Amino acid sequence: MLKKLFFLVLLLFISGCGAKQAYVSITFDDGLASTYENAFPTLKKYGFPATVFVVTSYIGASQDFLDWDQLFVLSRHGRWEVGSHSHTHPDLTTLKIEEIIDELNRSRDVLISKGFNPMGFATPYGQFNEAVIDIIKKYYGYHRNAGRFPWYNNLDNIDIYNILSITIYYDTSYEEIKWIIDKAIAEKKWLILNMHNIVKDKPTHYKVNVELLEYTAKHLKDCNVKVITIADFLTKHGLLD
Repeated sequence: MLKKLFFLVLLLFISGCGAKQAYVSITFDDGLASTYENAFPTLKKYGFPATVFVVTSYIGASQDFLDWDQLFVLSRHGRWEVGSHSHTHPDLTTLKIEEIIDELNRSRDVLISKGFNPMGFATPYGQFNEAVIDIIKKYYGYHRNAGRFPWYNNLDNIDIYNILSITIYYDTSYEEIKWIIDKAIAEKKWLILNMHNIVKDKPTHYKVNVELLEYTAKHLKDCNVKVITIADFLTKHGLLD
C-alpha cells in the first residue's frame, strides 16, 4: 500500500500537478468583445475569474469591443476584475507628462463614473519608463507589465508597480502552455497569463484560439492551481488596500 502511495505521489510531482503552492492569474487586454463572447463562458465553466484591462474610449465604440452591460456582467456575475489600459491606447513613453496624466486620469474617472473601482493599470504595448510609473502610482494601486522576461513573480518579492506577465500569442502551443504552468507550480510562483483576442477561427498574432484557452483552463483545474484576479492576489498577500 505504501509503495503504491509513493509512486502515486511521484507521478503527480513529475506531471506538474503536485501539491506545491502556486497562483495563476489570467488577464485580457483592450476590452475586446471576444473576451465576453468566448473567454468568459470558457473560464466560467471551470469557475475561474480573470482580470480585463480596458481602453475606456473603445468600450461600446463598435461590435469589436465590449459594451458597458457586458463589462457589468463580467464584474458582477463573473467575479472578474476590471482595470485600466488607458483611455486611447497610446505608447505612454512618447507622450508629455500632462498627456500621460490625462490618459490615466480620464480612464480612471470614466470607469469610476460607471460604477467600477479600477485598482490596476496595464501599460499599452507594455511600454513604460520611470516617468510613466511615477504617474501610475498616483492613480492606481498596481501596474502589470506585458510579457517581459522572466515572466514569473516570486511570492516573497513582488514589485507591485512592475508585476511580471507572459503574453500568449497565436503560435503558442499546448506544450508551451503546459510547460509554463508546470514550472510555476514546481517553483511556487505567481504566473500571469496575458491574452488579447480569443477567437474560434485560425488565430493570427495577438489572437488566441479558444481551444487553447480551454486547454489552459482544464490543465489548471486538473492541477488544482489557485486561479485568482490580480487585485485579489495582492489583497490576499497584504500588498493592496
